[in-house]
Amino acid sequence: MMNLKNSFPDKSNSELQKIARKFYTHLTDLIFESIKGYSVPLDKLQKRYQLINPELINNFYEQGKDTITASGHYGNWEWGTQVLPSLIKHKSKILYQPLSNKLIDNYLRKNRAKHNSELVNIKFTRRIFSFEKHKPLTAVMLGDQSPPNKKKAVWLNFLNQDTACIHGIEFYAKFFDLPVIFFDIKKVKRGHYKVYLELLSEKPKDLPKEELTKLYMKRLEKSIIEKPEYYLWSHKRWKHKR
Repeated sequence: MMNLKNSFPDKSNSELQKIARKFYTHLTDLIFESIKGYSVPLDKLQKRYQLINPELINNFYEQGKDTITASGHYGNWEWGTQVLPSLIKHKSKILYQPLSNKLIDNYLRKNRAKHNSELVNIKFTRRIFSFEKHKPLTAVMLGDQSPPNKKKAVWLNFLNQDTACIHGIEFYAKFFDLPVIFFDIKKVKRGHYKVYLELLSEKPKDLPKEELTKLYMKRLEKSIIEKPEYYLWSHKRWKHKR
């Protein structure tokens, strides 16, 4: 509720309570969908999680270009990491922070591999672009969590709050000059999603410093404002202060 109040200062308490109730319903769906996704046949998962315009990213594949696919903790990102490799031509690398519980971490890695999803420790991000050149790849990055290192954070206004943002998407996009594509997840109904790809920048090196991070956060903010109940309000997004 603190996150909601700070993000939507103009909304009444009853409006915020309504969003909170819808959020908990969605969160329950998300938990069960994520678990069920490991056992659902791929063809059935594809019918429930549809990528509407894969040609946007596939065009870069035909040009032999690696890309970054930027998403957030919105809608059902878990199904996205499971089904994406079957929907696009690029080889998918899902960048993530390993869990402290090794048993759960190994369980997730094993089950996601069933649909050819490969999880990569974020510490090895530079390595995948530097050494894996046999096939164009896309690095899937969720860049809306609270940064582990506040000193490297990009500070922006996000949802009416001074927010520390992770710099990773911008850093690697500029370092390797990679097109950045936003993964816009829309919940159609319970257990059904449609995903639209949007190009944030084809030439990140040409953008001013921090501009790509601004573009990403503003685009995610737009989705949240449209349907706030599908964002992960229960995590400590704003624990850092400038």
